[in-house]
Amino acid sequence: MKNNLLSEKLIYTGDSLTPTHLHLCTYNATEMQESANDTFQAIKGTLNSDRINWLQIHGMKDTETIREICSHFEIDFLVLQDILNADHPTKIEEHDKYIVLILKIFYPTNIKKKTNWTSCSNSKFVLF
Repeated sequence: MKNNLLSEKLIYTGDSLTPTHLHLCTYNATEMQESANDTFQAIKGTLNSDRINWLQIHGMKDTETIREICSHFEIDFLVLQDILNADHPTKIEEHDKYIVLILKIFYPTNIKKKTNWTSCSNSKFVLF
């Protein structure tokens, strides 16, 4: 397992080949707006502080995009390293401005038969 803790260099420790891409859903009780792109700069302008913003990041390979997002939302560097660590154990961590959830989500390897619950993915959530 790779360890980022002693380095300023960001390393994604997973083996997913999914390219980094972003989906943003901005909504309130009456309206919803969606946008998607490969760069944070392209969708940053659609963030709306008067609405709920749900940003989904698929693929962690582009560590500079992940760094840019974390910097924008003032997520500290150690949390950023945890986000990029695909093997990080489950944890809940409370910070001054946000809460971090790192969860292992199990799902069936044969979805149609719903058997063999042996596959899992490591999902990260940052709640503001």
